[in-house]
Amino acid sequence: GSSRVERARPPPPRAACAQPLAWRLSPRAMARATNTLLVAMPPGVELHALRAVFERFGGVRGVGAVPGDPEQVQVTFYDIRAAACALEALGSTYKRCVHGPQDGARTVQLAGAVPVKADYLPAISGIFYQGVMDGNYVVEFFDTRDAAQFQQDVGDDAQFVTDKEVVARLRPLPPGARPAPGEADE
Repeated sequence: GSSRVERARPPPPRAACAQPLAWRLSPRAMARATNTLLVAMPPGVELHALRAVFERFGGVRGVGAVPGDPEQVQVTFYDIRAAACALEALGSTYKRCVHGPQDGARTVQLAGAVPVKADYLPAISGIFYQGVMDGNYVVEFFDTRDAAQFQQDVGDDAQFVTDKEVVARLRPLPPGARPAPGEADE
């Protein structure tokens, strides 16, 4: 019975997973990406040590046990790019490391007449109109903090979309295109 506590394995150097990962992800991978990872908890590693490993990839909102599964931990990032980067770099390091369910809203629905300020464009992972109520569109952010700030800035003209079935039906708006009246489906 050893009481020795092992340290979590360190991640690769930060440069190995710099920001450009988001642009290397295919549209399909981006669509599957969430801000959470489900990780098999290595024996003897404490949560704070595991958190420190994952914080090397970006802001971590929380690390906690998965209810009903004491051998698994949910690591929740603010940004899906950080989660994707951590998964790419550490996925084979742990016995199990996969995307978990999205935790926190990063999708905002707007009336068609509400513009998106150019300042927000680098923070947006997608703009969708198909699968949205007629005349509206949805802006999806990489980071839950950016989505919250955007929703606060826009006010009553924006609502978070949290229904997973609605989010799954969204289709991208082609670059430079605007939907014609009545073109959105629902």
